[in-house]
Amino acid sequence: MKKEKWINLFAILGILFACFVSFVLVYMPETIKLKKETQTLGYEEIFDKNSIMSVNILMDQDSWDEMLENAAAEEYYVCDIEINGTVYKNVGIRPKGNTSLSQIVSDDTTDRFSFKIEFDHYDSNQSLDGLDKLCLNNLMSDATYMKEYISYDIMSYLGVNSSLYSYAQIALNGEYWGLYLALEAVEDSFLERNYGSVTGQLYKPEFSMGGNHEDGEMQMPEGDMELPNGEMPAQDGNMQPPDSEMPAQDGNMQPPDGEMPARDGNMQQGGFGGGNMGGGSSLTYIDDEIDSYSTIFESASFDPTTEDYKEVITALKNISEGNDLEEYVDIEQMLRYIASNVFLVNDDSYFGSLLHNYYLYEEDGKLSMLPWDYNLAFGGFANSDATDLVNRAIDTVVSSGSLEERPIIGKLLENSDYLDTYHSYLDELIKGYFQSGLFEETVTKVDSLISSYVKDDPTAFYEFSEYETARDTLLDFCLLRAESIKGQLDGTIPSTEEEQTENSQALIDASSITVSDMGTQGGGNFGNKEDGNNYGEKKKFGENSDDTSQMQWNDKNANMMGRPEEANDDFSQMPSQPAAQNQTIVYTTGGGAVLVLLMCIIFVKLYKRRRYRSCR
Repeated sequence: MKKEKWINLFAILGILFACFVSFVLVYMPETIKLKKETQTLGYEEIFDKNSIMSVNILMDQDSWDEMLENAAAEEYYVCDIEINGTVYKNVGIRPKGNTSLSQIVSDDTTDRFSFKIEFDHYDSNQSLDGLDKLCLNNLMSDATYMKEYISYDIMSYLGVNSSLYSYAQIALNGEYWGLYLALEAVEDSFLERNYGSVTGQLYKPEFSMGGNHEDGEMQMPEGDMELPNGEMPAQDGNMQPPDSEMPAQDGNMQPPDGEMPARDGNMQQGGFGGGNMGGGSSLTYIDDEIDSYSTIFESASFDPTTEDYKEVITALKNISEGNDLEEYVDIEQMLRYIASNVFLVNDDSYFGSLLHNYYLYEEDGKLSMLPWDYNLAFGGFANSDATDLVNRAIDTVVSSGSLEERPIIGKLLENSDYLDTYHSYLDELIKGYFQSGLFEETVTKVDSLISSYVKDDPTAFYEFSEYETARDTLLDFCLLRAESIKGQLDGTIPSTEEEQTENSQALIDASSITVSDMGTQGGGNFGNKEDGNNYGEKKKFGENSDDTSQMQWNDKNANMMGRPEEANDDFSQMPSQPAAQNQTIVYTTGGGAVLVLLMCIIFVKLYKRRRYRSCR
């Protein structure tokens, strides 16, 4: 009898525990919700840094031509796409980009656009093993073919939440088109992989010049945009101010009549019709009005609510005032992000004058910045003196304006503990990535991997000889940059711009480097190639192709060369796509609680039945 009481007591306690856990999970999810920080998704294996991804676009020639002719509209077209031997049906494809897109649109000699591949554009249930979007970057303005690759490799080394990446050989219906960099788009699958779920909000503050935002990217208006008094944009894509006025120091346009741009980088009403003529956003608090942050909120990737907007504004206000930074900033990620970008000397960014080329991620009121667009890293944006770039001061951080205008950086680095941590990440990068020989080993491996593809690239922006010079220049530049940062950390080289001006003899001499050899803004010899690779006119697939201008990418795809119809017949069935699951501890614990409850009920039932039989 005593034993039966203990068993009943155990069963009752088990049932009560299961009921309590179930109640908490159902009615108090926001209190105990614990996400996994990261999770592994099936698509990660396609971004193999030791091999080149094969991407074969299976698309009707007329549709392809129409898409390229209307590239400025950035509209999706349907295609099938084969990736590493697997074909995905009814996929969306469109040209993508900002200044690079407009430059190619206006050029008569190249159609080498960057592309965005959206697997679920026409079929919401389709993905590439969980990946929703794939970006294919054309490596414009990058004679090294490595700027973005090395940039993302550095950020990956330092633990920055950043896109997966690998090289990709692009073809249309089996004909080699060029070597690109494949990037994981910063969208749903990116957030799920890095944060465990898609619960936060994502923004991409970007100047619009009158265009429309789509997927957080600026959409260029068709044709040339005319400024007041008939001025036209400069060739490098930057806006020429009216009457030869110069942009303000922070990179925003000074409007007519002395009006000043709003602090988030948008033009105040009255200047040029109130359009967005500056860069992205400085992430500075303005006021509590949602409309004051249109550059941020109009670039939302998802569907934020008014409460989501208020979360961002509250965070910006407290960051600008330096209040409770741990509550409003993902401090560790931000310090790693800052350290990486300071090394990269990428002025086409938040650290330069345009305040753009980043994603702003908000979750539970806490902000962080995610990296994007590094084809102009290593001094490619301004083409400044190599010695100045190599020695860019690590404690000045930004190349124009001031840290007061960028509080999400400035307020962190005002804190001595955070400043020390930032320095420690730079030290980790210099010792572990550069002094260890890992950087040189990486460049050597990448060169061995891609050089034959670069040499045969039929749409390349640069000659192969230019690539070889650029590769060596990148190697020299980065090693000298690492040497300078090492000196700035140990005090032998000044670490602020002011101190460097006063003590320039202590700087690393980089006068032997020509920065433009690595590629610069708007760089590339469009229409001036002399090696017979169809550079004098825009190339169409299937026209004037010969064996020397095509490249057999690998044995798996060799049978598809020039036979798109047969390729489609061979892959008539869509491969199964495992859905990416949003796994959290909440669901695991909830399932366990239900299981405990069921087990307790079954145990009691069986035990009572046994007792009943024994009594009989």
